[in-house]
Amino acid sequence: MRFRINPWFLALLAFYFFTGLLYKALLVFLLVTGHELAHALVARLLGIRVREIELLPVGGVARLEGPLELKPFTDIIIAAAGPAFNFNLLILFFAGQKLGLPQEVDYDWPGLQYFWRINVLLLVFNLLPALPLDGGRIHRALLATKLGLKRATELTLYLSSGLALSLMLLGLVGLYLGITGLDFFLVAFFLLYTARKEKASTPYLIWRTLLERHRIEQNLMLAEGQVLVAGSQLTVLELVEKLRAGGYNLVCVIDEEDSCCYWIKEHELLDILLNGEGETRLKKIIKRC
Repeated sequence: MRFRINPWFLALLAFYFFTGLLYKALLVFLLVTGHELAHALVARLLGIRVREIELLPVGGVARLEGPLELKPFTDIIIAAAGPAFNFNLLILFFAGQKLGLPQEVDYDWPGLQYFWRINVLLLVFNLLPALPLDGGRIHRALLATKLGLKRATELTLYLSSGLALSLMLLGLVGLYLGITGLDFFLVAFFLLYTARKEKASTPYLIWRTLLERHRIEQNLMLAEGQVLVAGSQLTVLELVEKLRAGGYNLVCVIDEEDSCCYWIKEHELLDILLNGEGETRLKKIIKRC
């Protein structure tokens, strides 16, 4: 497993350093690292290999082997592990403060006060439904089970850009009023930047997921699934984009007279798509049957 620090995160640490807040930079580094290691630990417990951990100004990214988009509920569990780490730290902090344990700890020290405040910020911020944050992954995974991966990703990215722009506006207002610092605006700007990068990589994500589904389904013996009903005027590509994550899809195609139903298996659709016939309408496909 590789460990990488994004240049933007280094810039944020440098900002804290040159403003005389080195201890705050170290606390941010430790909290973000612990957050990402929680993702990695849960992934390993679920049998998923972690390729790399990258620390970002908005938290971090644990890059895993295999497209988790095929397993939305596994994706949700791993995504929730990071915020769960921050939440448990808060419980331990307030429990220790309430009980006065350990006695050697001064809970009024500014460093510890900053520790719990930045921990709350990481917890709340990472639960925002914006990619690549944990909340965005959870939001997309939940939508993918109903709308398909492509539409779920598109909707989550629209929401991500809207939230980022709103946070940037709040950051400017807060900076003008002296309520927030420049770091708040910079983090919001980076969130917008990463959302745009996610949008650019969406076609690659869709194709990678389809290829992985095709590989798995060639050796499929038994799986949970769902039935979709489609009109014959749809193209193969339009139908594939509606395939739901988390199970095998069996498609019932209704002809133009609504008199006959033709069954197409998911792997057959993927075969047709990979053969370059994505724009072919289903009515032509069912005539071959």
